[in-house]
Amino acid sequence: MSDLIIDSSKSGVYLGISGKQSFWEYKAEARGEKLQDFLQQALSEVDLNISAIKRILVFTGPGSFTGLRAGIAFAQGLCFNGKRQLYGLSSLAAYFHYAQKALALGKIMVAMPARPGFFYVGYGGMSNGNLRAELFISEKDLKLLCKDYHIVLAEEKYLEEFKGVAKSVNIVQDMDVFKFSPLSFEQINPNPLQVANYLQVSYAEREK
Repeated sequence: MSDLIIDSSKSGVYLGISGKQSFWEYKAEARGEKLQDFLQQALSEVDLNISAIKRILVFTGPGSFTGLRAGIAFAQGLCFNGKRQLYGLSSLAAYFHYAQKALALGKIMVAMPARPGFFYVGYGGMSNGNLRAELFISEKDLKLLCKDYHIVLAEEKYLEEFKGVAKSVNIVQDMDVFKFSPLSFEQINPNPLQVANYLQVSYAEREK
């Protein structure tokens, strides 16, 4: 049995196959109809047929609206016949899960840039694959909130801004988090009707 992992929340697509043989790659141009070609390439490289894929984990954001819509629809299509289980995991939860297991820090807070001056933030531990707290907050509020936490950032350009503010500042590469994500199968339940973040009220709209 092999697992397929898809993260289309960024400008391109991360795609991985985890099993006896593994495949991990990022493609900047693998959006929309090119996702199928990307999957076929991955299957060919590990000498597998699509029938070998029994579980699919797709990142549900926050992230690019267009990318999330394409990636989640693609994953749902692959699971439509009932032969595969579909799992959804927020990008913040994936970062938190990675930091918790791989970095062995204490109190962790993960932060991903949203629009200028604002961040998506996750902290408080995980329960059934979900973070207990996911927020959309300003950079100013984040600096006040993170003082008692080890902060994990998705982009290195914010490193200097948080030095001396949080207990420690850690930069994590997308591919590291992505490759680590199969462990999340142990923590979340399959849901063939997984609803993506992009279909829910956005963090910004909740603040109004």
